Amino acid sequence: MPPYSQSRAIKEAYQARLSRLMYEEKKGSLINADEVKFEAFRRARMARDQILAVPDRIAPILAAEDDEEQIREILESELRAALEALTNV
Repeated sequence: MPPYSQSRAIKEAYQARLSRLMYEEKKGSLINADEVKFEAFRRARMARDQILAVPDRIAPILAAEDDEEQIREILESELRAALEALTNV
């Protein structure tokens, strides 16, 4: 078992670290890791939903097309629109 003075120094060091973390969080330079994980999950889900919605939106349009270049342009346009919508979130 360490001597009392060493134990107290360790305790003081940890309290100083905790105080600094609390200060940094209140100042706004630290954020909650759970909030970051939730926001990352939410944005990934939005990206997935936007991209997976493309086929349902354009399937009827593509079914009527027979020009390969026109089909590519429609696909590219829809995918770009879906991805740009995500940049505005």
